[in-house]
Amino acid sequence: MTLTHSKRALAASLPLALLHHSANAASLLSEVPLWLYALEIALLLALAVSLALLLYRRQPLARQREALEPLPFPAAVVQSDGQELYFNPAAQALPHATRSALVRQTLLADNPLVQDDGASWLLHQQPGPDPRAWQVSYLTSLAPWQDQLEQLETEVAQLNNALYSANLVFFTLELASGVLRLAPQALQHAYGLEADWGELPLERWFGRVHPDDQRQITELLRQSAEQAGSDLSLEVRVRQGNGQWEWVAITAQVYPRHDGHHQICGVGERITERKDASDMQRRREQAFRGLVDNSVDLIARVDPLGRCLYLNQTITRCVAQPEGELLGKTLQENGMPAALASRFNNECQEVIRQNRARMFDADVALSTLTITFEVRLFPELDPAGRLESILAVARDVTDLRRQQRLTTGEHAVLDMIAHRAPLHDILTRLARLLESQFPKARIAFWLAPHGDGHGDWVAPALPPLAAEYDSATLTLLRLLQPSLVNPLDSHPLWQPFAPLLDQLDLNAGWLLPLQPPQQAALGALCLLSGQPLPMGGEDKQLLARASHLAAIAIKQDRHDAEQQHATSHDPLTGSLNRYHFFEVAGRELQVAERYDRALSLCLIELDGLQRLNENFGQHAGDKAIRHFAELCRHEARKADVIGRLDGKVFAILMPATAAEQARHLAERLIARLAQHPLQLPPLPPLNYTLSIGIASHLPTENQFETLQRRAEHYLSLAQHLGVNQIYSDPPAIDAANDQPGAPTPSARP
Repeated sequence: MTLTHSKRALAASLPLALLHHSANAASLLSEVPLWLYALEIALLLALAVSLALLLYRRQPLARQREALEPLPFPAAVVQSDGQELYFNPAAQALPHATRSALVRQTLLADNPLVQDDGASWLLHQQPGPDPRAWQVSYLTSLAPWQDQLEQLETEVAQLNNALYSANLVFFTLELASGVLRLAPQALQHAYGLEADWGELPLERWFGRVHPDDQRQITELLRQSAEQAGSDLSLEVRVRQGNGQWEWVAITAQVYPRHDGHHQICGVGERITERKDASDMQRRREQAFRGLVDNSVDLIARVDPLGRCLYLNQTITRCVAQPEGELLGKTLQENGMPAALASRFNNECQEVIRQNRARMFDADVALSTLTITFEVRLFPELDPAGRLESILAVARDVTDLRRQQRLTTGEHAVLDMIAHRAPLHDILTRLARLLESQFPKARIAFWLAPHGDGHGDWVAPALPPLAAEYDSATLTLLRLLQPSLVNPLDSHPLWQPFAPLLDQLDLNAGWLLPLQPPQQAALGALCLLSGQPLPMGGEDKQLLARASHLAAIAIKQDRHDAEQQHATSHDPLTGSLNRYHFFEVAGRELQVAERYDRALSLCLIELDGLQRLNENFGQHAGDKAIRHFAELCRHEARKADVIGRLDGKVFAILMPATAAEQARHLAERLIARLAQHPLQLPPLPPLNYTLSIGIASHLPTENQFETLQRRAEHYLSLAQHLGVNQIYSDPPAIDAANDQPGAPTPSARP
């Protein structure tokens, strides 16, 4: 402000000085030399010119002041030599340091930001009428955008960090000058190089490029100089600041410049780890190929659509086509069964959906055999983590699965034996198990006769077999040895079935005895086939284990039968004991009532048994009891139930038999006893007599005890009549009163 007032006083005093000087010019003219007058006139002219220039400059400055005065933001007029010409009121309110920064940065024009105790201002510059004389500058507060600026600075910092972390370096190469420019901070972070490497001639950089890669860079530069807009990509090795070599992938493009020359702009990415991983993957792939080509497993690689990309040589075991003809096709297109192809495709879809390995078994039927494969599917991912292909490894597990099925089957048979399953069911399960191991054979078990029974067959794959054997044949079979029989019908066991064997085309077979150690044979295991089957060591062991299991089952069944017989039969006579007789009699009574059938009960007591014991000893009485039990079994029918109820009392229950028919049986017993007395050599024949009471079931009797009591009453009446007497219901019953008529006694001499 002081400078402005001084200029105004000077401008007002100049006209007065000129008038005073003109008034005194005449008096001075005579006293002053002429050259002095000339000098003064020259000074006056110079002063007039300066005044004119000042007035010329003052008019635009005044107008600028008038424009800046009302502005709400700080503004200033600064002379080119740094002199402060004007500050508007908003600028005058700023601290002195801020105004000094405003003047300094106006002159330097190198930084548009002005800081004031934490506040930020944006500097704007506008030249005056004569830019060489002064500049107009004003500040805009950045406070309203401070948060956005800080966020922008944070994002820029994050972007730089991301670029550094990604090991990316941006560069430009001027082809005319050969100058290569790179970001210094990225160079230091990615390659450990100093900042002065950020702008150097390309020849200097060639010293850091691997000698083997320099030639391709030279060739690439030659091609890029010929055409603009072309894309460039190559991978080279660059030596880091620590002397190690790093692989760098360069991606760039050629751009034309305004001066007619070309420049290359691009980015370099450090890919050493990826390159090493790729090399490792390639070496693994080569090692993998070396392994799978010679592997006994069937190994294939398929795409997500199930088309074959690779197959090893093992595929020739399953198909006749060359390996090359199978590539690019699905399993179904390659002639595999539809069920197998569908299962494989479904499993592949599960691998794609779950992105994890799966395993399943697949049976492949070939011309002569069926192979079981254990198939494992593994997802193969690309570097981006996307499913690229599926690796399938199929291993022949036919023998393993056969052994597993065999083990499972043997455990099942043992479980059936432990739980006392029926013998027929156990042997059927064992026969099916052996047939699964010998697909071309049929299995039959022959059970030797036991006790009073006959031989039996268990052959689920054959028609029902039944045959009677003479004593010579049975003796031969009890001496069986493991042997191959060919032809089959030459063996006495199979001679009765010669027509059936011819019909089934069974000509040979292996026969193994079912014989526990130190015991007679319980039967035989027969493995029948059209032609003699070769038997290896494992096959013979399998048949031996099967025969052992069958022998255990048969022996247990016989033991259980003996135990059951011992608990239900009288040990002296073999007839039913009292408890079991009444149990069977109760069931027969229910059947008779349900189907309205007749049912008769005959109670027999041996007379004179005590006399035999007294005269000839206890064994004579036992002999008499066994003798009579044999007579009963000889005269009774198979449907009749014989039981020993007491020491000398027997009972015969006769289903579907009326009282008159029951009397016939009683009479036959008395007659046969007379014809065949008890023989106890050297004693003469011994006679004993019988007393018999017969009761028939009545409709009003719904309990067996009622029928039993009537029979006991008739037995008592027969004893009072004498020896060998029969007392029974009459042939006809009074139906009106539903009561039996008078009993009918009968006597025999």
